[in-house]
Amino acid sequence: MVRQPVAGKGTYLLNWRSPTARAQAHPSPWMVSRLTRLQGQTGQIALLFTPYTLSAQPKRLCAEIVWGTHEPVWHDELDMAPMDADAPGLAMRAAMHDRPRDREQVRQLQQIRELGYAIGPAPVDTHDFIAAPVMQGTTVAGAVAVMPVRHLMQSSRRRADCIQAVLGTAGAMSGHLHGPTRVAA
Repeated sequence: MVRQPVAGKGTYLLNWRSPTARAQAHPSPWMVSRLTRLQGQTGQIALLFTPYTLSAQPKRLCAEIVWGTHEPVWHDELDMAPMDADAPGLAMRAAMHDRPRDREQVRQLQQIRELGYAIGPAPVDTHDFIAAPVMQGTTVAGAVAVMPVRHLMQSSRRRADCIQAVLGTAGAMSGHLHGPTRVAA
């Protein structure tokens, strides 16, 4: 794990992350406020993910969750999972222009790039993910997602509202990170 102990002060530390430890990423207060706004706008659980590509199998890590009025539930795969396990990882992988060998996954990642978001089951059985990549210039900084209760996704209007909210938040976060003096989440 690479982290900057003092934001904006050019020193970085490389730490070994224990497989049982929770994610230690610390998003900026601005990013957390946007995530909180997304949760309030949709009424759903909002999450921020970051890629971890230094391992043999790239993973996605959960950096922040805003539960709102939802009862917190925890699942190991909500914290850390392979990039191809769910929508947040696939959204980041598609934005990285990853080229898998499997033809079906090539098609899936191309579709995500064209749409700008990914939808799929969440590790919590009763929920789905809607996720979009967060960019810092041309580099993938992470993914923002909502985790709505699955039965809400049956309404095309609710689904479209959640998609638009996630895309808007991803765009705002990307714009924030694109500034020349900004520090990544």
